[in-house]
Amino acid sequence: MYKKPFHITESVGNNAFSYENRSNKSLYVPSVIEGDFSDIKIGNEIVFEDMDENRILQSCKGLRNFVRMKWNGIPMIVFDNHNHALYFWYEAQKNGIIGTGNTLVHIDEHSDLWENENNITPFNSPLSGGQKSLIPP
Repeated sequence: MYKKPFHITESVGNNAFSYENRSNKSLYVPSVIEGDFSDIKIGNEIVFEDMDENRILQSCKGLRNFVRMKWNGIPMIVFDNHNHALYFWYEAQKNGIIGTGNTLVHIDEHSDLWENENNITPFNSPLSGGQKSLIPP
């Protein structure tokens, strides 16, 4: 996977966001190249689109390529869109770069505080199994 660039054209993954409200129904996914920091460049393709909190469509260009490299001897891959992280996490585990029981730290640059049709409450929260919920009743 990620050997050749491709487009996601169905309402899946990040392409499901505001899918019905967008005229562009396609998101670009670049290929992975071997390189270094100088190879990290913004491309011309839309890799993410969604309505913002004011219901204005935001079209975001992403990386020209994902870049596989080493930083201080540590193997890493620079990519956009956190939905690709799980693939690379499993790839690193399969290749013996990381083991089981590791902790993944995820940093977002967007708000996760949108109105949500799933309406998580303390009763159906993943934390409700005997743990204190962080969501007020």
